[in-house]
Amino acid sequence: MNKYNFRHPLSDKTNYITDRKIIIGSNIIEYDIKQANINILKAYGDLNEFEYYNIMKADKVSREIMIGRKIQMEKMSNKDEKSPIAEHIRDGIKLAKDNLLVTNNIDPNEVVRIANDAVYIERQLPLQQTSFDILNNGHRIMFVDKGHFSSFIKLGRVSVFLRIESDENLVVDVKGINDELVPLHQPFLGFICNILFYLERTDIPTTLQVYNEFYEEYINRSLPIEYYREFNSDSDIRINSPHRFYGGRFLDEKYKNMADINYNLLMLREIYAIILSLSS
Repeated sequence: MNKYNFRHPLSDKTNYITDRKIIIGSNIIEYDIKQANINILKAYGDLNEFEYYNIMKADKVSREIMIGRKIQMEKMSNKDEKSPIAEHIRDGIKLAKDNLLVTNNIDPNEVVRIANDAVYIERQLPLQQTSFDILNNGHRIMFVDKGHFSSFIKLGRVSVFLRIESDENLVVDVKGINDELVPLHQPFLGFICNILFYLERTDIPTTLQVYNEFYEEYINRSLPIEYYREFNSDSDIRINSPHRFYGGRFLDEKYKNMADINYNLLMLREIYAIILSLSS
């Protein structure tokens, strides 16, 4: 039993992803706590007005540095090396999520992802209640709408969120791979987004035709080397040698026949199974 007796089963989750493999043609909204750290510390009385407004006006990186310093200074002054400030941030985020989920009657099946102070909720209409007085002291914590997505797919430890704009441009958000490395995956990610696009805009047979054409090219190694970069957080292109298994960020096209293609092949087979599941 937690000390706050959260009313929703997902309120204390800080790294959660739905068990569902795919969502197509829906409405997934990302809600983030506005300036979570400083607003929660203000609610707990850990920041005075001068500190609050000075930190609030800073950019995100500077805010995090200033809060981090405050936590470190507090730890140094406490013999047990615990920081009430850090605990307040952690507990306050959970309380805020509990208010959001309970007040809006969010079913656990509607929660697609939780990442600390961000909650992705699948619901056709925006939530009505997004501002909460979590400690009943007049200081409100607000969730802001950070973006909408229409489709989602989970492959291994990587999740892809997608939205098709009115001009048919795609907005894509990848979770499970460092943002700086995502551009390296553009070729294989482009195929995944293409499948999601066809699932939204056409039908299963058409999507399977697109898939099968790509699959044949993939297994015949007819695609450029970048398609064989493993779609995971390592982001490596691996090769098999007689003595060792090597992996690196880049591999010359002339060595493509040495590339190990099995990881993304497993991803392709999973995608195929997911497509078929939509027709059952």
